[in-house]
Amino acid sequence: MGVATLITGGAGGIGLATARRLLAAGREVVVADVLDPPADLAARHVRCDLSDLDASLPALRDALAGGVGGIVNAAGIVERTRFGDHTPAEWERIYAVNARAPLFLIQGLADLLSPGAAIVNVASMEATDVVASDGRTTTIYASTKAALKNMTETLAAELGPRGVRVNGVAPGLILTRLMDPIAPETREWFRLLTPLDRFGEPEDVADVICFLLSDAARFVTGVTVAVDGGMSLGLVRRTS
Repeated sequence: MGVATLITGGAGGIGLATARRLLAAGREVVVADVLDPPADLAARHVRCDLSDLDASLPALRDALAGGVGGIVNAAGIVERTRFGDHTPAEWERIYAVNARAPLFLIQGLADLLSPGAAIVNVASMEATDVVASDGRTTTIYASTKAALKNMTETLAAELGPRGVRVNGVAPGLILTRLMDPIAPETREWFRLLTPLDRFGEPEDVADVICFLLSDAARFVTGVTVAVDGGMSLGLVRRTS
């Protein structure tokens, strides 16, 4: 058991694409997810619910006893609720996974971080830009991603003297299961707002994550890279 990279939410979407990229590069990977990854993924899997980190952390520490070379906080949940229908339970549920878990996971694994380790937090363009789908905003989700972006910056300052880099990515509209509830006409409207004229693939984000984890980004810390096809530029909507 050697030094490994931990990927939360690694059974699907951006996390899975990142796991495949790292494995192809010869990195050892541990995937943490409530779901099972594909059978062909040659990574160790820790089934855990990150909303209950007290229960999950011991198993993760056991799986990472050889050292942690990187952490990718890709796990996340989103609920689109109209204003007036939000509940404290919804707030607690989304914050537990999207914001609380990344912080306390990093803190709980800090003593296992190897020299030169790197952390990448998967935020969202919604950390800085309002995105509404079919009239429903994501007030709570967006606030968790804003918190995660800020956390990325403060942890970079905190962990930098230890030689640990902390960066983030802010994906736009990426073709994962989180886009499934979006109606076709709304998807088309979003496409027209994207200068590169397409939605992102999980691999588009994974490649940026892998760069930030790599030695090629050895003097980069505290930044959150937009991976959104230019959507966050705020350009005027195209007509075709």
